Amino acid sequence: MKRIIGTMSGTSCDGLDVVYCEIENSFTDIKVKPLYFEAYDYDDDFRNHLLHLTSGKVSVAEISHANFYIAEKFSECINDFIEKYALYNKIDLIVSHGQTVYHDPYGKKNEDKFPPCTLQIGDGDVISVRTENRVLSDLRMKDMAVKGQGAPLVVYSDYVIFSEKGKNVALQNIGGIGNVTYIPSNNELNEVMAFDTGPGNVLIDMAAKKLFNEKYDISGNLSANGESNSEYFNFLKEFEVDYMDINPPKSTGKEMRYNKKYFETIFSKAEEMNLNKNDILRTIVKFTAWTICESYKKYLNKIDLLYITGGGALNTTLVQEITKVVNCDVKKLDSMWTEAKEAIAFAVMGNEYLNSHFANVKSSTGAKRSVTLGKLSIPD
Repeated sequence: MKRIIGTMSGTSCDGLDVVYCEIENSFTDIKVKPLYFEAYDYDDDFRNHLLHLTSGKVSVAEISHANFYIAEKFSECINDFIEKYALYNKIDLIVSHGQTVYHDPYGKKNEDKFPPCTLQIGDGDVISVRTENRVLSDLRMKDMAVKGQGAPLVVYSDYVIFSEKGKNVALQNIGGIGNVTYIPSNNELNEVMAFDTGPGNVLIDMAAKKLFNEKYDISGNLSANGESNSEYFNFLKEFEVDYMDINPPKSTGKEMRYNKKYFETIFSKAEEMNLNKNDILRTIVKFTAWTICESYKKYLNKIDLLYITGGGALNTTLVQEITKVVNCDVKKLDSMWTEAKEAIAFAVMGNEYLNSHFANVKSSTGAKRSVTLGKLSIPD
């Protein structure tokens, strides 16, 4: 049995998820038991700093300093977690996804100086020394080295944990960005699909902040008080068509889309139309649901069972918009799995690393071959 801490700080930049799992075996024989979970919320200063780092308008010096600063912050959270649950000498590995500050899986065609790339910061060596444990980090790099997109990676854990013979299973994670994993009923790994569906909470969060000075649409209560505007909704769909028409495998992020520039463009249209603030937010929620459901319609076969996880699973209005469109059973996992699923997924990748087993899915990332993921740091 392996005892692993998995961590995740996503594109919403709202906090660090930390989970402790006991994991037995590997690949399709794996058994995962998450025991403890904490979500460490970032204060406004730190969150704004992270959002600045992902804006694409930062210097090399800022990124370099942040690489250490974030590692220190993550270490503080992890050490608090270890102390709270008395995990001293009970950890085989800590897996740190880091903070994505840039992700471009396409690069610039015909320009050797601008190949596809990704960058997650929060140095693994610093975390290893501060926590006095082995740390696995930089999990996306090797998949990209073998011509994959380095995303989505959670598809591996989705496959080994949630495959269900005889059912086409889809798992929709709604973090800052939305991503789906589709597992066909025959459970063939090389037929599994996964890709980013588009915005998850990112545009909803921006609108909640702009319109209501709230970090997010708590439980969907703000958007529930509005009505979707059909003209604005059609504008949003048209604005998104270029990403929607890209065939999988595909991935995206705030570095490429759904950033301040994207939001200002769609928000200015709402202002031109003189829409009230609840209707703006409700329309953006409906649009987010549309990007998810339209992705299914365009690129997936029949779905029998859909799991919805991530912070967006707690937005009742968003989940209702999705449920109205999809023709299948829709389920949410228990609270720990809903909130910690991505952190658990990285713990699973750490387990595969310790077992010298690959943890990418070629059919989802576009990689040329299966590879183990991550770089190992040791405290001494």
